[in-house]
Amino acid sequence: MNFEKLLQHSKLYRERIPVIKIEIFDLNKKISDLQIDLNAMQQELNNTNSNLDEPKGEIVLKLNNPNDAVALNLTVKYIVSNAGWVPSYEIKAKNTQDALQFAYKAQVYQNTGEDWNDIKLTLSTGNPNFNNDKPKLESQYLNFINTYAYSGNRDEESQNYVYNPMVKEVTGIVADRTGPLPGANIVLKGTKISAQADFNGRYTIKVANGKELVYSFVGLEDKVLPIYSGNMNVILKDGVKLEEVVVQGYRASPSGIDSSEDIESKKVELITGSGDEKEIIMNTVTFKIKKNNTIPSLDTPSIIEIDNFTIPDEFEYYSAPQLSENVFLTAKIKDWNKYDLLPGDASIYTEGSYAGTTYINPYQTEEELVISMGVDSNLIIERKQLNNTKDKSFLGGTRIIDRNYEITVRNNKASDVVVKVFDRIPISQNKEIKVEKTNIDGAEFEEKTGILYWLLSITPKQVAKKQLAYQVKYPKNKKINL
Repeated sequence: MNFEKLLQHSKLYRERIPVIKIEIFDLNKKISDLQIDLNAMQQELNNTNSNLDEPKGEIVLKLNNPNDAVALNLTVKYIVSNAGWVPSYEIKAKNTQDALQFAYKAQVYQNTGEDWNDIKLTLSTGNPNFNNDKPKLESQYLNFINTYAYSGNRDEESQNYVYNPMVKEVTGIVADRTGPLPGANIVLKGTKISAQADFNGRYTIKVANGKELVYSFVGLEDKVLPIYSGNMNVILKDGVKLEEVVVQGYRASPSGIDSSEDIESKKVELITGSGDEKEIIMNTVTFKIKKNNTIPSLDTPSIIEIDNFTIPDEFEYYSAPQLSENVFLTAKIKDWNKYDLLPGDASIYTEGSYAGTTYINPYQTEEELVISMGVDSNLIIERKQLNNTKDKSFLGGTRIIDRNYEITVRNNKASDVVVKVFDRIPISQNKEIKVEKTNIDGAEFEEKTGILYWLLSITPKQVAKKQLAYQVKYPKNKKINL
């Protein structure tokens, strides 16, 4: 290459490089501007898609106003399905002499997609989801059945349990009429989430994604219950497959509506006017909260205190050592219906310490509402079977079984206590099975139920002992569920 060509190339390079760099800069600027526009459109698209998930609705009002000159001021009220409240309680006992301090609270929740800011709040005990149609009682027809067929088809659960969306985990005990059921299955209905009861019948299961639990055990009837509490103790009934249908009937709706008269269907408003008193409207009670509240649209509930009062009560120590070798402190409340309580979980505090939770169920016909205040670790109870050489003996074609138990209660408290200890003697349901009580050691005994109890007064650091004995006779070629 000669010198002239080299100069030409150098001149071209000096002239073109700045031009190319300017063109590159302009292109990068255009790319940047286009990226900004693309991001803005993507954001708008995301907002549009998210708005599609927001709760939306349309209220159509049809008005008939014959006088066009009249101006109307309308207040529109409506029900939303994803809002409500669940009762909860705090119960405090300073000692066994003072009355209970009772805090009645509400866990208010709403997922409408819009926060409720600084609102007047009214809570109602009514539930618009209950079936308000009265049940119709049909005729009951009986027929002969196979000896081993099970003809009882009534649901033993007569309570109006309501799903509690605030419960995320459930614990409890699964049992049958004889005691805890180790290995019982608990399944969150509609999911693969399950749990199994341990040796003492206890279980724990996560329930964040369901509304009902199914309890099952081989040979017993399955039970399906709504998740109404964080503590659910369940008793399963005996169940044998029917060879033929022998009983026909209908039971009342689980809504708990009285079958003797019609109950007018009504709407229940969560948000209403102002006030600071409790009102009874037909068959519902409304609580008007004094101060304004803010209820955000969240899964976490807002805790609002409805009332706080002192309840006179009677404390009693209770134990059934065949089922649980613990002594429980219980509180008996009379005239409890005047407080308008609803079924719900209660946190228990005794002598300034947290003692656990219990479930309050005011839907009962008893005169007294019994609340379990927890286990007293200073009272020790033991139930043991005594050795007996006649545990299994024979007399001709009859097998004889003797059962002898000793119950020991120790008082490690610094004060006198009175403990009510319950036990039972089996009741025969077959004339070939003979049960005879041989020693109840002064207990109060109910022949029809087989339930007995001792009322034991125990001084500090002392021990009380009681014995229970009975004998069972039945054909040696058969088995019984003893």
